[in-house]
Amino acid sequence: LWLLALALLRLRPGSVWLSPLRHSRLWGGPSPRTSGLARRIAVETRQDTLQLSVSEENVVLVDGAEAEATFASAVDLALASLRSAERVRVAIGAKWTGTSALSLLQFSVSIVGEDDMVFLLDMLSPLSRMTLWYCRLLLSSAPCDHHSIYAFGSSAVSRKLREVGLSPLEPCGWLDLQSCPWGLGAAPNLTAVFQHALGESGGTDLAAAVDWNARPLPQPQVQRAALEVLQLLRLGAVAPLEPGSPSLPVPPSGLSLADLWTGRELDGEVSSVVDYGCFVDVGVGRAGLVHVKFLGGRSLDVAAEVSVGQRVKVRVLSVKGDNLALAMDSTAQSFADIAATRWLDGTVAGAADYGTFVNVFPPDGGRSKQVLVYQSQTNLEGSNLETGQDVRVRVLEADVPGNKLRLSLVAPEPSELGAGQSTLRLVDLSPGQELEGVVAGFSPYGCFVDVGAERKGLVPVRHLGAGATESAEDVLALGARVSVRVLDVGPSYLSLAMDATARAFAPVPSQEWLRAVVRGITDYGVFVDVWPPEGSRSKEGLVQVGELDVSPSSFQKGQEVQVRLLQADVAGDKISLSMRGSSFSGLATLQPGQELSGRVVAFTEYGCFVDVGAERNGLVHMKHLGAGFAERADAVLRAGDPVKVRVLKSSADNLALAMDATAGAFEGCTPMDQLKAVV
Repeated sequence: LWLLALALLRLRPGSVWLSPLRHSRLWGGPSPRTSGLARRIAVETRQDTLQLSVSEENVVLVDGAEAEATFASAVDLALASLRSAERVRVAIGAKWTGTSALSLLQFSVSIVGEDDMVFLLDMLSPLSRMTLWYCRLLLSSAPCDHHSIYAFGSSAVSRKLREVGLSPLEPCGWLDLQSCPWGLGAAPNLTAVFQHALGESGGTDLAAAVDWNARPLPQPQVQRAALEVLQLLRLGAVAPLEPGSPSLPVPPSGLSLADLWTGRELDGEVSSVVDYGCFVDVGVGRAGLVHVKFLGGRSLDVAAEVSVGQRVKVRVLSVKGDNLALAMDSTAQSFADIAATRWLDGTVAGAADYGTFVNVFPPDGGRSKQVLVYQSQTNLEGSNLETGQDVRVRVLEADVPGNKLRLSLVAPEPSELGAGQSTLRLVDLSPGQELEGVVAGFSPYGCFVDVGAERKGLVPVRHLGAGATESAEDVLALGARVSVRVLDVGPSYLSLAMDATARAFAPVPSQEWLRAVVRGITDYGVFVDVWPPEGSRSKEGLVQVGELDVSPSSFQKGQEVQVRLLQADVAGDKISLSMRGSSFSGLATLQPGQELSGRVVAFTEYGCFVDVGAERNGLVHMKHLGAGFAERADAVLRAGDPVKVRVLKSSADNLALAMDATAGAFEGCTPMDQLKAVV
């Protein structure tokens, strides 16, 4: 039997005493036994009960065994009052920080003839199964004429309850006070409703953001939680809707993540707001993230765009495992039929080296869509645009299936004002095609060239053909006419090149030295820009470490050097280079096993390169060093060391050497001989 001679603690400043909870209703009258138990509980719960005067109400912080018993007695009293057809009102709230688990559960209970009671359940403490059971009993009381359950933003609260296994035992309805027609907009905050309906703020700033996961809870936060849930009782009494008329169902919507697909539109409620977006509860048991770029607002200030409890319409971006990504912005469909000459309102959302992010609004005034406007379409003013600045943009292309837009801040060209389309279409271009164009802009990555196509093409710095220059502005002028070729082309991009091709190097003999300049230095070689004998444009090529007489670290960026051509791959548009001398014997003349003298010229992680006077340096792999156990070749050798090697393998473009002993060195050894070895 549930034998709980229980009482509520009436709190007064500086004192804690127990008020019998109408024992006649619960047990048929008080008895010495129950009264004694009540006194004992009153003494033992001093540490578990928060001594706090809040509008002269009773407040119990439930974070210990005796405080849990006090909470259970209050629920028993409420249920007994319902059976006696007496009016019972319950307000419920929940607190958590960000997307974390439920931290605090707030209950205020009002029973006719009793003082209003407030219970704050610390959900981060190990509450007993009995307490959780009583929570579910209180939540599951069926609505009737003399019973009401109030909440503010009930969808978010019920979601948090389901996460901790506190779903009601049976379906019931709550009166969502936030959704009542207060005349304050779609989703007003709690402070605004208090001020409007009760003429007060609730005694504290209920809209302020605090950390509800901190333990122990600071007294101001406990007071705030108690005041908030008490005020919900008062709000319920003046709500525009009749108490007991549910506006939002507590049970789940019946949806799950498996029922969602990309593009599906849903109704939801903002459950939390963070710096990078907001989380929206759509009734699938898990809130989805709406990133700030998909909010569809005018600014990056999330708090200025949405608030907790606000009802919103969202669409599904993706469902990956348990992660749900949502969006509230407009789609490309909203911009599909807009002429390229029409200007639209936009706001700068951010800047990058390659362009500007703009929130553009459709003509119907709906939510915005964030789009990257590339540097070539910002009229060279991208670096001067500030976040939040209002701009005017044009829609060049609306990719409805891909939900992408291509925008421009540049005024339309005469061809667009006339025929409505450019001379060249991107689909008509192919790699290798040569074109004439005009330099239309610059970026840290190169320059933009207008070739009369649907969009301007980017010439990367490495394909400028101007040596080891760092900036296109150093070698080109705005408006200069240039010859380019197509590197790559797609539905929404065009990549161009101005450098020489491998074909320009095809006739060059391998003995001829060519002018070059160092562009970059790596562990595996040196990148250089090399000029063909005839032509003003250079081409980038790699001189691998095996084709160097010294270590790559010996070179400096911008240093002028001499190189030879090893191979020109015309089909792949690549060239292989060397910095080693040309008066060497051919690799074809070398035979496996042939012994040679040489010197160490470079190192790699897997061995070292040795110059033996051949067309190219040979590689001695680590396992053929013959130096016992060594992790790197430079641990036992130094650049310039003279060495003896033998040929392992020789081909037209490869030379493998060895320095270790041969099997012949072990001739004459018997099974009885003991030899030195290392693992």
